[in-house]
Amino acid sequence: MIEDLREIGRTIILTSLIYIILIFLTQNYIVKGNSMFPNLDDGHRVLVNKFVYFRVITLENSKIGAGENFIFGGPQRDEIIVFNSPQPYQKEALVKRIVGLPGDWVEIKNGIVLVNNKPTSKNFGFTSSISFDEKMKVPESMYFVLGDNRNYSNDSRIFGFISSDEIIGRVWITYWPFSELKIFG
Repeated sequence: MIEDLREIGRTIILTSLIYIILIFLTQNYIVKGNSMFPNLDDGHRVLVNKFVYFRVITLENSKIGAGENFIFGGPQRDEIIVFNSPQPYQKEALVKRIVGLPGDWVEIKNGIVLVNNKPTSKNFGFTSSISFDEKMKVPESMYFVLGDNRNYSNDSRIFGFISSDEIIGRVWITYWPFSELKIFG
């Protein structure tokens, strides 16, 4: 009987510990709108990995423009991320795909997105609604993001680059609707 109570106690403690860890390392997010269609649709629920972009702040990299020190390599091209909108009137977080990394040259030419003079590896359609006449260099600690549904997306073409400080995390799992369960890299 006492051994059973100890086992129940251990199970409760372990479950509580796992729950607390998940609260700090992940976050739920509801996709709003169709800007990420066909990969994510309006109302999809995703689990965001906040820990994957964890940074170490040192005296050397604490100055603005001094670079980033991500433990796990930082955001990568083609990753789907959730971030705080850089637009002051929009309080909800946004979900988009990283297209341009710090130091990249981004250009939209004849509706095709070019990164460092090459078409992006994932072509989600033309971006005919908004074009840029000149190449843009992505500044240090900044990212260029686009929605997969390019013609219906409020993204870096509208609000510009996003700062690494605005990034909440990387989309990890789509868990609702359950029939569309999907794990992202």
